[in-house]
Amino acid sequence: MEIIQKEVLSLQDKEVILQLWNNEYSEKLNYQSIADFDLYLDGLSDKNHYLLINDENKIEGWAFTFLREK
Repeated sequence: MEIIQKEVLSLQDKEVILQLWNNEYSEKLNYQSIADFDLYLDGLSDKNHYLLINDENKIEGWAFTFLREK
């Protein structure tokens, strides 16, 4: 396993992360589509994504840092 840092996520990254997000958070915090998830992410600044990648090069976990409106 390794952790990689990205400032910009690919569409494939977002698809996996959206699934992780929706599995973790309650229905009220779920996003129905990549477009909805993008709207959330676009409202944040200075994003840094940290992806936990397994030995098969698949995303197993995700964390990120960001700034919200001041």
